[in-house]
Amino acid sequence: MPKLPTKLPVRDLGNLPRDLVATDSEWDTTQQDPWLSTAFATSRGTVVCLRNDLPRGVQSRLDTTACELGVKLLYTVRFDSTNLLDAALPHLMPDAKANDRVRLALFFSPKDVEYVLGWDKFGEAIHSGRVRQRNNLAGRVGRVVLKDLDGWAGKSKLAEFAAALGVPMPDKTSMDDFKKEMRRGLEERPEDFLRYAVDDARVLLEVYARFVAFVRRTLSEILGMAAGDLWRADDIPMTTGRLVAETFERWLFSRTGEHADALRFCARKLGFLDPDADDYLPDRENRHILLDQCRTPEALAATAVDPVGKECLRIYAKSKYLFTALDGCGVRWWASRPTTETAGYNTLVQGGRCHNERPHEYATGPGLDVDIAGCYGTSLRTLTFPIGLPSVWSYHPNEKRPTLGEWLGRFESRLVPGLWTCTVSGSLPFEQDLLYSKLVKARDLRQAAGPDGIDIPTDFVLLRREVKNAILTADLLAALKAVATNSEWAALQKLEVVTACAYLAEDRKGDVGEWCRAVLAASDGGLRARVNAGAAADKRTRAWYGVGLEDFVGRLADERQRVKDRSRDAGPAERGLDQILKLLINTLYGVLASRHFSVGNTVLANNITARARLGVWMVAKALGLRQSITDGGVYTPNAVPHYRGRRPGFDTLPPRGPGTTRDTDGPSLPWRA
Repeated sequence: MPKLPTKLPVRDLGNLPRDLVATDSEWDTTQQDPWLSTAFATSRGTVVCLRNDLPRGVQSRLDTTACELGVKLLYTVRFDSTNLLDAALPHLMPDAKANDRVRLALFFSPKDVEYVLGWDKFGEAIHSGRVRQRNNLAGRVGRVVLKDLDGWAGKSKLAEFAAALGVPMPDKTSMDDFKKEMRRGLEERPEDFLRYAVDDARVLLEVYARFVAFVRRTLSEILGMAAGDLWRADDIPMTTGRLVAETFERWLFSRTGEHADALRFCARKLGFLDPDADDYLPDRENRHILLDQCRTPEALAATAVDPVGKECLRIYAKSKYLFTALDGCGVRWWASRPTTETAGYNTLVQGGRCHNERPHEYATGPGLDVDIAGCYGTSLRTLTFPIGLPSVWSYHPNEKRPTLGEWLGRFESRLVPGLWTCTVSGSLPFEQDLLYSKLVKARDLRQAAGPDGIDIPTDFVLLRREVKNAILTADLLAALKAVATNSEWAALQKLEVVTACAYLAEDRKGDVGEWCRAVLAASDGGLRARVNAGAAADKRTRAWYGVGLEDFVGRLADERQRVKDRSRDAGPAERGLDQILKLLINTLYGVLASRHFSVGNTVLANNITARARLGVWMVAKALGLRQSITDGGVYTPNAVPHYRGRRPGFDTLPPRGPGTTRDTDGPSLPWRA
């Protein structure tokens, strides 16, 4: 076993909040009373609470090691009502009683919180809904705010996450021989046990400080965000999804300069107040006064310097909204649409292409694995994030709906590539394996509407001679036109349009200033009775402007490549920066597709996944993949198919049993290996 250091290293903890306390507990489930110890660490000191029934010799050795480490030991008896944090705080924070809040840093385990605060308080907080566990443990127990670092780590263990940030944990494996019998480890090797327990708590502080420092560096040096827009250790979101979503939102506003306040005002003007909010009625009246008064950027600026107007704007900014312009194309907005309108189907986001490409083959040999480099990241950096509301085509159950051909004939020239989707259904007289179907009940779409909604129960399937709620984008439409024979294209145009959503070219504004002027001048529209078949009942302005994601994703991806190029000589700083860059890039797609964040946008999310599905579909046809897995698959190198002639047609491309051919108005020869 490697020799352990006699002193815990003094590490740079940065500007951590003074009320941040990291904790970690050890227990042994083979014991009638499992609890063994709970360590508390702050930037000013460390306290370890230990059970008081340890042999005298063990306590003596623990005391000696604690003196070497500069650690305060408290021997105690613990019951379900015992609050160990209250016992430790006077030794960690002289002004602890005066603080109305303590931030408790932990990693993943609710058991740690139970031992720190006592089951009585923790259990009551769980049952009352003040504490919840999703991607991490979050909430508040009395004055204690939970800060679970597991929300940043994803599926990584603490040691892996710490290593990715360049934080070593040399003591992490020192007690591996006693994982199932920690009481025996404590009594046989108390020195190692104490170092192990203390280091686990102190590492949380360093991981916290380093993570925040790397995020701040990324936002400042790579994205060029101002100091006031950077996260601090006391306000940084504790899950990767929320961190990326709110960082992206801050970045959007940081780019608007002098128009930032106007953008926030206009985003709320296009939103809907929460009628269940306590101050809904006065907030609604205040909103009406402001919107009547502020019809131009100049009027808004004048209101902001008037004492009465300034107070009205403060109330307006704090009003509770169900939706704003930012989430006007998000999952929750679409899910909130009534089931008597097909607009709700815009809530569906299709995933990647994952299925057996050779269903008739039951044996296989050696193969090669091909991947599409930077699949989602590359798509993201080429797209535009729209701010504003999209145009919507929605139909009630009794209406006759247009065909795809009719819809394209009227609107195709007005569509912006990457910023529209069209959902279609219908049967086909030929086989195809490009368009996927999303099977869902209309009533189930609303399950994702509320803040605590659930994922919509759906089946994502490949129906070869029929499509149900298949989503078309500019990329998929171009592929259909390029591959389909004349008769196939005619059949595709007969598919029925279920719903469509688009940011139309004629509604696009040149920049944020022009957009704000258009929104301020528009009437305070809302939901109105429908008068024309297929016409959206929502009369709010459809003006929008776009922000290129190249300036966000592109900068991050380019910097990550530079970090990778220096990887051979990479130190802790480079490894930590790479971890943050990877997190921001890989999480952005999930944020856009999620119902939890205001910047979610199903049009963008579907365009990203459609591009990935199309890419791997083309690879599957070109290489004869055996299996597709989102952004790649396995193929047999000596059996790569080739084809000569004009358009093959979709009926030629799907895999078939041995010796099968199809006659179409295109070539009738099958692909050859």
